[in-house]
Amino acid sequence: MLPIFSGVLKPQIIPTDPLANVIYKVSGSTCGLRAEFGRYMDTDGTYVVVYGENTNTDEKNIYVFDALTGVELYSIAPINVATKNVFGQLLAISDGIIVSSMFYSPTDTYVTYGWDAETGNLLYTKIGAKAQTPNYIDAKNGKFLMGHRGRFTNPNFNSGNPYIAMYDISTGNQLWKQDTDFIYRGIISDSYLVLSMAVNTVESPSVIARSSALTNLDGTFIEIMNDPTPAGLKDNSAFGASDLFIDEDNNNIYVADTRFVLPNGDKGYLRRFDLTTRDFIDSINPLNEDYPTTAFPASIDINSNALASGGDDVIFLLDPITHVELGVIDTVNLFGLGKVVKWLDSTHLLATANYSGLSTQGELILYEVIFP
Repeated sequence: MLPIFSGVLKPQIIPTDPLANVIYKVSGSTCGLRAEFGRYMDTDGTYVVVYGENTNTDEKNIYVFDALTGVELYSIAPINVATKNVFGQLLAISDGIIVSSMFYSPTDTYVTYGWDAETGNLLYTKIGAKAQTPNYIDAKNGKFLMGHRGRFTNPNFNSGNPYIAMYDISTGNQLWKQDTDFIYRGIISDSYLVLSMAVNTVESPSVIARSSALTNLDGTFIEIMNDPTPAGLKDNSAFGASDLFIDEDNNNIYVADTRFVLPNGDKGYLRRFDLTTRDFIDSINPLNEDYPTTAFPASIDINSNALASGGDDVIFLLDPITHVELGVIDTVNLFGLGKVVKWLDSTHLLATANYSGLSTQGELILYEVIFP
């Protein structure tokens, strides 16, 4: 189903168009300019948690909003001043519980906190070794996944093997762990995990080899999916760095492959793999000449109506089966739009506009996208 675009030749869904109504647009109450608000965001459908800097205290905070109304319910400040610069950067929520993990310098450890999203009350604190400080976190169905680093050329981090581990989000207790190098990024679907890694190659230490892997929910290995970028262009590839997604309904795995620089009008791609065979299928790019340098795809989320993918300044909406471009959510001067995108339901799309480095304020936006 394609949206009706009122006869516009090159359809763009914009906030002034009733096809993409802005339900709310908010920022953290204590976030000032250049406060990185919106760099990280997650939702469980009831609450939205957003990372940002409290410019009154010069500390990173977690801001908690009502997902439907955009009302800020409260914010969570660092429990210890030693975490003020890294607090909330690894952030997730599931089943009404917020979880965040970070390095804790006074004791050379990492710490994971869990909070009740309704009250903001701290539920648990878990401590781990510095060498296993997590790289990523993702939560779904009452569990959360973290990728723990281990082997580093820096001797300060050379302790143990890297691994992934699944945790019960209500208690923070570890359910299982698996040694693996795929600790750069990871996401949970209903039936699988998809992970990515980025390691320097032995042959060429300056070249980063990137690949992704599909595993079962218990972390047992299924198969690797390698970066299809041609050999001469791999230095510019960020395969699996910004986001991953499993569309079980349509049997697809998506790996975001953004570009560090965009030479000759080059753009990033959604690399699509078959969920059953893990074979590479194709590279998806909107090929919209109006956005030749957009850092697509910054984020990915899919529902029955559209695949939404942020491009750092715009959000592309693609048909979830054919991948034909349906429209573009583009707001003038809303820099960093689409840093994170999350569908709340079939028509409501959450997005952040992160203004890192710019003298303005980041925003959390809820769009209602109308599909006929």
